[in-house]
Amino acid sequence: MKEIVLITGAGGMIARELAKKIENEYVIRFLTRKKRHANEYEWDLRKGSMDEAAVENVSHIIHLAGANISEKRWTEERKKN
Repeated sequence: MKEIVLITGAGGMIARELAKKIENEYVIRFLTRKKRHANEYEWDLRKGSMDEAAVENVSHIIHLAGANISEKRWTEERKKN
């Protein structure tokens, strides 16, 4: 049975490309703000909510969520985001 990998930041280019590279070896799940596919699970950091089914039997978590590093100038405030 394949191990399950949960990837945050599902909407990002890196998350999608990584998933393509490892999908033959792992079951891929995404943690996202808006569920669009069967392997996606919703979370809302501001509300402090998350679909707990996302982490059931997960072997690995790859955290790619956060501010886009190429979107704005890399200031001290931006680094906090």
